[in-house]
Amino acid sequence: MLQLINDRLWAELEPLVPVDRRPTRRGPKGHGDRVVMEGIAYVISRGIAWNSLPLGVSGVSGLTCYKRHKAWAAIGAWERIEETLVAGLARGGIRPRKSLAVAGD
Repeated sequence: MLQLINDRLWAELEPLVPVDRRPTRRGPKGHGDRVVMEGIAYVISRGIAWNSLPLGVSGVSGLTCYKRHKAWAAIGAWERIEETLVAGLARGGIRPRKSLAVAGD
């Protein structure tokens, strides 16, 4: 799997990610935030649509990443997450091709 989010960047992002306090749902276990963030980073770095995210990149679907992004944006957490994510990707020489500042893109 591709790794765009190294340990240093995740250490910066993790405190910004809201804790999911929803009760556990039936069905498969939810995906961890770091894995989802990896998928989101891929979407941003490639400038692709959510549904174009290859499942093999982070092990999660574009729909899963979109829903998590939308939830974080709805509670006002996305702006700081995106700022930190973009800065971290830039340190690694990756220039984002897409901004996800507006939920529902």
